[in-house]
Amino acid sequence: MTAQTLKDRLPAGDPRNKIEFLAEELDRRLAELLKPAMPKNILRNAAFLAACDGFKGSLSRWGRPHIDKDNQNSLSYAHSLAAPACPNWNGEAKQLSKPEFRSFSVSENDRFGSRTGGQLQISSGSHNQVLYQIFRAPAATVEALKSTCCYIRLRGSGYERVRFGLVKLNENYEATGYIASEIIQAEMWTDEYEGWIDNVTLEMGSVYAFFVERLDVKQAQHTFIASAGVYFGVSGEIPELDTTEIDLDDQLFFKIKTGLTGAEFVENMTFPIPLMNYPHGIEKHLTVNIVETHSTDRVLSKDILIRANRDTNQLELTNVTGGSVGIGGKEFSVEAYYSKNVNTINYFNMPDYVAA
Repeated sequence: MTAQTLKDRLPAGDPRNKIEFLAEELDRRLAELLKPAMPKNILRNAAFLAACDGFKGSLSRWGRPHIDKDNQNSLSYAHSLAAPACPNWNGEAKQLSKPEFRSFSVSENDRFGSRTGGQLQISSGSHNQVLYQIFRAPAATVEALKSTCCYIRLRGSGYERVRFGLVKLNENYEATGYIASEIIQAEMWTDEYEGWIDNVTLEMGSVYAFFVERLDVKQAQHTFIASAGVYFGVSGEIPELDTTEIDLDDQLFFKIKTGLTGAEFVENMTFPIPLMNYPHGIEKHLTVNIVETHSTDRVLSKDILIRANRDTNQLELTNVTGGSVGIGGKEFSVEAYYSKNVNTINYFNMPDYVAA
């Protein structure tokens, strides 16, 4: 059916009715033309439209073994408090005794209306987590840099508080202190809620991380984040969300080796390091896990250390207990996630971090 033209829609009868109709139509179209555009969002994948390969669904690809401490010299996921979330986003957990840490997942269902296209679920049991995205302050006028705003839109599974804002990073991409932060709280069990921080000043060229930290984790097991933003403007504006760029080559998934039995893992065993760019060191960009092939939430052994030998460009396994691992002849795979951005900013070890 052909759409009606403006002429076809003119009312019949009195010419005055036609004039009033045209005046109203002109006002409406002028209002649309003069409507301000959404502020440009500095963040990428701001509506969580893309998921990591293997992280689609309600839980992460890898489960979480019990661990006693973070061992940053090991690339093993079993010794890390950090995990990939989705392209352009990473997360880490607070150092605790034997934490259980479920990572992040992206749902294809839009529960938040037309402004966003996805959501990111943070599930961690009762342990503190922070989600973050690293960015460099763009070239802009001094006035614009002084009018930076942060935006967050989310839904909780309880009445939990969430802290969000910006932290500054040093040359090693570690958090050094808060630039701006705000705590907001859900008012209903499943209702969405929003928050803004305004009048933040950025330094052109400096590196920051936008963060979202779950606080009341013992009363709420999940938090759903629908969208986030950092933009130049005023509080109350909604920046670009579902049109922001996405680095689809961020957080790539690799199967380094498959079809191995537990008995085949021996001390000083080696595997090739994936050929990727590691500008801040392999440990800052690569996370490796040895999992049961048909049950990827079960690891071979949480005691195995995985380190990178830069001279041979190989991953080396140490602290392997020989034939005692992988009892029952189960099949295992060596898997890895590569993150283009650094996979940890040591948020919870930041000098001015304060538990809320």
